Amino acid sequence: MSAMQRSREPAIWQFDGFLDSAACRALSALARLPRWAEEKPGGPINHTGYCVEVAVEDQRLLDLRARLESLVGMESDIADTFRYRWYRPGEGHRPHLDCYTVEDRDLLATAMIYLQTTEAGGETRFPLAGLDFPPVEGRLLLWYNHLPDGEIDPLSRHEGRPVIAGEKEVLLYFFYKQREFAGIRPEGEW
Repeated sequence: MSAMQRSREPAIWQFDGFLDSAACRALSALARLPRWAEEKPGGPINHTGYCVEVAVEDQRLLDLRARLESLVGMESDIADTFRYRWYRPGEGHRPHLDCYTVEDRDLLATAMIYLQTTEAGGETRFPLAGLDFPPVEGRLLLWYNHLPDGEIDPLSRHEGRPVIAGEKEVLLYFFYKQREFAGIRPEGEW
C-alpha cells in the first residue's frame, strides 16, 4: 500500500492499494445483497444512484472497520454501518460538506474506498482546493471535515463528478466523535 498526504487544506490522505481486487469484489457483492435494499424506506435508488447502509455484522466489515480506525488513530462513536454507493453513467453527487451531527457527535472524518476503477468520470472533486481524485480500485481516500480546532473546514466541500463511462462503487465509513477529537490525524509509516 502506498500512502501520501495529498493536501493539508483540506486535510486529505490517499492510500493506493488499501484493498486488493478480491476484497473489493467481495465487499461489492456483500453490499448489493437484497436485504440491505429492503431496509431503507423508499428503496435504495435516489438522485445520487444506488445508496444503502450496510450493517457491520460480517467479519470482513468488522475487520475493515478495525483497520480504518487503527489507521486514523480513533474509533468512531457511531460505528454500526458502512454506506455503499453505486453510480452509473450520468449519476454523481452534488457539492456538499460531510458536516452532520448525530447524538451530539460530529462527523469529523470520512473514509471512502473505491471498489472499482471507473472508465471515465466519477472523480471525487474538492472544488475549493482544486483537487480531483479519480476512482481507482482499492484506493482509500481519507479527509477531515473539521479543522484541528473543531471548526468546520469549508475547503472539505466535495462532490462526486458524474460517471461518463462504466460504473463507480464506493464504500464509506464515517468517524463520529465530539469536536474535541478533531485534531487527531494519521501518523507514522504505512
